[in-house]
Amino acid sequence: MRFKIFFQLKKNIISSIENDIVQEIAIGINETHGMNEFPNKLQNEINKMDRRMLNGEETDNNNTAQSTGNILRKLLNISENTNRFVKSLEIFEQFKEYIQKNMNKLNFSYKQSHLIIDEAFIDEPELYEEMKNKSEDLYNMSLNYYQKITESYNSLIYYIDKSLIDINDLLNQCANITYETFQKEFEKLSNKYPDFSIEKNENENRDPIKSISNTTNTQYTTEANFEYIEKNVKFIYSLSSEGEGQIKNYKIFASVINQIKPKKLTFEIANKFGDECGKDYQTVEVEFGGINYTTTLIYDTESNLVNLTSLSDFDSFNYHEARYRINPSNEYINIGSLGVEMCFNDPSQCGEPETITARNQKKR
Repeated sequence: MRFKIFFQLKKNIISSIENDIVQEIAIGINETHGMNEFPNKLQNEINKMDRRMLNGEETDNNNTAQSTGNILRKLLNISENTNRFVKSLEIFEQFKEYIQKNMNKLNFSYKQSHLIIDEAFIDEPELYEEMKNKSEDLYNMSLNYYQKITESYNSLIYYIDKSLIDINDLLNQCANITYETFQKEFEKLSNKYPDFSIEKNENENRDPIKSISNTTNTQYTTEANFEYIEKNVKFIYSLSSEGEGQIKNYKIFASVINQIKPKKLTFEIANKFGDECGKDYQTVEVEFGGINYTTTLIYDTESNLVNLTSLSDFDSFNYHEARYRINPSNEYINIGSLGVEMCFNDPSQCGEPETITARNQKKR
């Protein structure tokens, strides 16, 4: 009677696992998607999202690969943790110990009953034989009961283990197909947008820049002359992936290295006075060292964030300063017309610049 109850309980447990757990997962994977159809249906979902993004529509998650990867990792972790939990569950071992303990008691009782029968009925052969046969039958019945309980219990444990393995296998199949699908998508992107590193180096001439500023009593003229502009620029782009045996973490790297600088730049800041010749002026000649302005962009699909970094690096440069003066001219041009004479300064007779402050080199 007890064996029938135990056997029925075992059937109920197996039925519950099969119908409510494994079957639901099997239906979800095999019937709803179909393991053979899963790659196509996954690809269709990717294509739908691509179309929505191209049309400017909002999507629930711009990072489908990483989101899917996180979900699959959680499911696989749950499955593996459940496996470990079931295998280490104390109640299973306690039940085995309970069965073994009762079988030991049965064997001990069987030996004890034989000793009692041998002592009590040794002088009564017929009764002795009858009692011994009944003891043997009772022992065999009890032993058979425990053996069937053990077999039934072992079959239950085997089924639970197998069901958990089947669930884990199904999840791994989905995960592997998903990993392969996203890896193919990544390869398509890599082929469509290959890595590159482009350098552009050229020189450009520039016209002088002139600026006039006025103070209360003085007008200053500043003129900047470029020898030429060195235009050295480097553009770098790469798409990379990280991680093994899982949905990888993809990163987009882009960088612009700007090394544009004048080869040589000369400033002249002048203040005219007196006549056309009179002029105080200062010159500054600058020879630039290395100039590097780098902007780096990294898009990380795991965090779905963009990291933008700008770095400026200027080498020291040399410059020369000096101050000069050109004195007013003493030469005049006389023009007479209708008996009226007029005198003008002669610019062609302006003197050489007089050094006020000698040319001095500085470093910055």
